[in-house]
Amino acid sequence: LVLTPGDGVSEHHEREARASRLRARRFRPTPPRDPYRTVWILNLHQFADEQVTVELFGENNLVVVDEGHSGVWGERWPQLRAKFERTESFIIEYSAAFGPLSRTREPPWRDYATNLVFDYGFREFRADGYGKDFRISGLPRGMESVSRDW
Repeated sequence: LVLTPGDGVSEHHEREARASRLRARRFRPTPPRDPYRTVWILNLHQFADEQVTVELFGENNLVVVDEGHSGVWGERWPQLRAKFERTESFIIEYSAAFGPLSRTREPPWRDYATNLVFDYGFREFRADGYGKDFRISGLPRGMESVSRDW
């Protein structure tokens, strides 16, 4: 399963999966032809209406959570995480924000600080060519290169 914070991110994952020739599609609560050979892409809000439940997916899933930091402050994701844990599912949450924010040692970030597997900081993320391009308007002359190195 791939869990996302919203439809836009779900659509992105579906396009990328298709381009990579992976059998992945956005989850609809209609019975699929071959449920065990498909990577399901869902946004967290699909669990709100009780039509979609953790139990629907059975046990022993790999659950990948994109933009994991989005669910940290809310109540929905921690409840869903606990349910997935009871189904013996393996959960991987990733976000470019976990590393710096987890260093605050404040709840709920304290929990992430003790469970980080890889801290891939935003500076390294950008240097490797990922992220969104940005432009800062109104920068004083000579500061352009400083913003690109950030």
